[in-house]
Amino acid sequence: MKIYLSGSLINSAQNKEVTGVLRQSGLEVFLPEEFCPTEQPHETFPEAIFRICLEKMKESNIGLIMLDSYSRDSSSECGWYGNSGKPLIGFITSNGQIFEDWMIKGWLSAVITTNSNIYDRLLTDNFFKKKNIVLIPNIAKLATEIKSLRIYQD
Repeated sequence: MKIYLSGSLINSAQNKEVTGVLRQSGLEVFLPEEFCPTEQPHETFPEAIFRICLEKMKESNIGLIMLDSYSRDSSSECGWYGNSGKPLIGFITSNGQIFEDWMIKGWLSAVITTNSNIYDRLLTDNFFKKKNIVLIPNIAKLATEIKSLRIYQD
């Protein structure tokens, strides 16, 4: 399974942690920040970066958005996944920002969280009533849960 991980550079440590956990479980993960020129301002990125990300999204089976900290670029990627027909999974551990962003909520196929308070809140949110909402005990269980959802096509 190929996963495109969408997350803000502000949350780089968690992005890399999740990428490592997923790769250790045998999943192929594309993390844009591993090749993006993170030391330079976004407005100076060459168009080639956009093209590479687009190709990796097309090659992926699933998009995974890090909901603890996401950006305008992540929002754009969510819209792309929503229109592509490919599943988009949200992963959240602590930040409730997602409850304010109805367009992103609408594109999500599933949400996985390690936070019982956020889990309870997801269960009562109208946007999530027909979506897979999963509570896991820790990040180490993320790959197993993604595989068990079976919401992707090979």
